[in-house]
Amino acid sequence: ALGTNRATNMDRIEGLISKVREQGHDVWVNGPATKSAVDALQAKIGVQLPESLVRFLLKYGAIGIYDTFVSGIIDDKPLELGGGGIFGDTYLLREDFPNIPSSFWVVEKHEAGAYCLDLNAPTKNGEYEIVNYEGMYQGQNKCVATSFENFLCEWVLEGLANEPA
Repeated sequence: ALGTNRATNMDRIEGLISKVREQGHDVWVNGPATKSAVDALQAKIGVQLPESLVRFLLKYGAIGIYDTFVSGIIDDKPLELGGGGIFGDTYLLREDFPNIPSSFWVVEKHEAGAYCLDLNAPTKNGEYEIVNYEGMYQGQNKCVATSFENFLCEWVLEGLANEPA
């Protein structure tokens, strides 16, 4: 049953990306990361990433719609310090906000900080909370999703899937 669930989850993401494109939005997809790149990122972070994020990395690498970019692995280089990658975006955010909890890893930057995977807040099935870290507003680390997939679908894709470009 779990394998079927995985396929359904990826179908949900793919379906939403198709709907976003049908609405006239440009969707940039970097392209799949390799398993070795995902393994290198996990080794550097020191934790196994949630399955929904790993599936996203292996299928899409990273995606962007207008000024919204879901951090991932760019050009199969997991430890690059440039923008767009989980590692690089987290590194740059920590330069701007040295007090960010070390358990936070960026999945999407925004103008006040970033949405982050909180490795100190496990949920079910090996997932972690996604929190809104607003560096200028300390203490406002509000949970916005209980898994990466829910964040991607409900915070990033669903709104654009129902909104013409």
